[in-house]
Amino acid sequence: MSVFIITFQAVFALLGIGLLGFWIIGRRRVPSNTLAFLSSLAIDIALPLLVIANLILDFSPQKYPDWWRMPLWWLGFTIVAFTLSLATSFLVRKEIRSEFTIGLFYQNGLFFPILIIGGLFGQGNPYLVTLFLFMIFHPSLVFSTFTLFFSRVIQKERLNWRRIVNPVLVATVIGLMIGLIAARNYIPDFLVTIVTMVGAMATPLFMLILGGNVYNDFMYKAGEKKKSSLKTLTSRA
Repeated sequence: MSVFIITFQAVFALLGIGLLGFWIIGRRRVPSNTLAFLSSLAIDIALPLLVIANLILDFSPQKYPDWWRMPLWWLGFTIVAFTLSLATSFLVRKEIRSEFTIGLFYQNGLFFPILIIGGLFGQGNPYLVTLFLFMIFHPSLVFSTFTLFFSRVIQKERLNWRRIVNPVLVATVIGLMIGLIAARNYIPDFLVTIVTMVGAMATPLFMLILGGNVYNDFMYKAGEKKKSSLKTLTSRA
């Protein structure tokens, strides 16, 4: 029973941070274009440092002799998920089939598990290392394949190699190398502290960004609806 309680607490914690982001943008505490800067900070800096901090502190080939199996498990899971997503995509209308398929296929396998694992086992637990090794290639998969679901709409979109060889992938490889060659003892403690503290911002930042984007989306739809109503009144006049 405690597992379910902790899981719900983690989910409500994320929702609460998202509502805070909704309120911050809605009350104009910060400009809405600040979200672009926060997104870059979260994706390119905070999340990679969160990954590398956990690998530096907890990963070693002695503790994880089967670490190389995690990406293979992810590959098998991805193949099954893709097959099921395609099989069920025919249950919805053709107009929304692409959005439906990517909603099933591109799961969020990082942020909710990070909070749930932390709530169950505390900080500095060994399961975050396994999670990051399992998800090492997922961001690259997303950035290299999402255009395939919108081939008719996005016809001239080119592969963005900066996103495929993304900071999370690079950070995971660096953390692995540090653990494999046992270089942790040569890294000053203050650098580890910096990486750990900045990395801890990743999940709150993402939820603040999500809440702000939800607000902007609501405002955009409200503006479009208002424009549509004005056009209707004008045409009738």
